[in-house]
Amino acid sequence: MKISSFLSLSLPLALQLSAGVEAGRRPHRPQNYVPQVNLRNGTVSGKYSPEYAQDFFLGIPYAQPPVGNLRFRPPQFLNTRRNINASEYGNWCYGTGRENRDKPMSEDCLTLNVVRPVNVNQFAKLPVAVWIHGGGWSGGSGARDTYNMNNIVQQSVQMGTPIIAITINYRLGVWGFLGGREIAGTRNANNGLKDQRLALHWIQENIRAFGGDPFKVTIFGESAGGASVNWHQLAWGGRNDGLFQRAVLQSGTGMMTPITWPHTFQSTFESLATYTACTDETDRLQCMRNAPESAIWAWAQATPHYVSPMLDGDMIPEFASKLIKDGKFVRVPTIVGHNSDDGTSFTPIGSRAVNDETQLVSVMKTLFEINDNLANEIVTHYHSGISIPPEEHYAGLPLPSNIGSLFFRTSAIMTDHTFTAPRRMFAQELTSRNVPVWSYRFKCVSNGYPAHLGATHFTEIVYVLHNTDLWDPFSSSYPMNGPDRADYVALSKMMARTWIKFFVNGNPNGAAGLPHWPQYGSGANEMVFDKGAGNTVVGQDNYRAPGIQWFIDKSPRLNR
Repeated sequence: MKISSFLSLSLPLALQLSAGVEAGRRPHRPQNYVPQVNLRNGTVSGKYSPEYAQDFFLGIPYAQPPVGNLRFRPPQFLNTRRNINASEYGNWCYGTGRENRDKPMSEDCLTLNVVRPVNVNQFAKLPVAVWIHGGGWSGGSGARDTYNMNNIVQQSVQMGTPIIAITINYRLGVWGFLGGREIAGTRNANNGLKDQRLALHWIQENIRAFGGDPFKVTIFGESAGGASVNWHQLAWGGRNDGLFQRAVLQSGTGMMTPITWPHTFQSTFESLATYTACTDETDRLQCMRNAPESAIWAWAQATPHYVSPMLDGDMIPEFASKLIKDGKFVRVPTIVGHNSDDGTSFTPIGSRAVNDETQLVSVMKTLFEINDNLANEIVTHYHSGISIPPEEHYAGLPLPSNIGSLFFRTSAIMTDHTFTAPRRMFAQELTSRNVPVWSYRFKCVSNGYPAHLGATHFTEIVYVLHNTDLWDPFSSSYPMNGPDRADYVALSKMMARTWIKFFVNGNPNGAAGLPHWPQYGSGANEMVFDKGAGNTVVGQDNYRAPGIQWFIDKSPRLNR
């Protein structure tokens, strides 16, 4: 049944959807139904999913294609009007991450995907959740199966508080984060972050047409996506452009990666210039813009290289730690958290495994950019049994022979340096400025993951998005299968609904089964998520206090 625009203005929000959806029945739609939305730049035609009772609008361009002369430049607003067939995902951006293998990739990749409940009209003013994917700024896409938004939107409808969910693509690798002296001072740095920013501008301009509320936008992401969320809070010294009103940082902050400047990546620039025969050109950057797309991709595949956001004196004017400590951030309600064993995914193994304290000091010097004295200070704060869960919990379990005898000790240090200490420091700084902030730790060990990894990096995403039947190629398993499936699914439902509460109200409380989640506050409260009845509890964020405080006080990434 179609509800008129006049009536929808006076009905409660949940009733702006089909009564059939609210009752769990599939709404009746004509067989040839095609959802359409009229935007500034043309009409967008999506596709209807009877399985989810949702409208999908996929592969919508939000910027001009960054090709040719626009390569290695900030994204440009759309300047033409055309109708869009948004029934299929767009191309993935070029990336060397393994999740990008065998995917359709192109430079013409700046698109976003909108998922909304069916029968939403333009006056609905639904909250909007915008997911920024991770992948080390070198891989991933808003089209990745892991980030399927159908289930969390479906949960929101069942709760009577429907939302609209959006995923975005942004440029990766050198396409999005090319550095070098030729980049410094040109405003051509950090284009991947600027892509995300332009997508948020597009959402502000167009989301009303989909039935969304531009004044109720949450940005959330994990790992590099969580760090990206943080950089948008800090961008241009905390300039508030009104692009988002809430933020969720999952296992990522602006302090998680090494401190870099454009000149840090000069060797990468030189290598690419050589490969594209631009070394001797007067304007080498322009020469590389003119190089064939295939040449840039061939270089990226053949050449090991690292990219990350960099201090450019523009979008990123200062170190993240200094901006945070100076209070130069957009002050919106924030959830910030990480996984108990995030660091196990990054702890050296095999030929680089850590078997004694000499090797441990060497690893920390290299990865944390510190000297011998600082590395030895860290060792004194992390004794041999310092891991969560404790090392003895693995007694009797089959562990790989190549992980090293100090794997768990090293992993605890990796977790605290890169995730726990930055998260704790940011929560403390937000609290000191009366910004509502909720902290969490995810400690659920998923089905199929090797025992030594614990609640490792990336594993909470499927729980938050309620993707309960997803196959994980990294662990070669279904994370929520096995004998504890009912507990996994129940945890996922509770987490998804908690995030939805935050999207809707700016406060995560109220989901069934969730204990009251207090703000971080002077008590340093955190919600600890785990499977099983009664195992999700409020705790105090005070574990491994001496070591974590050392990082807060002395780690270069947290003290610039």
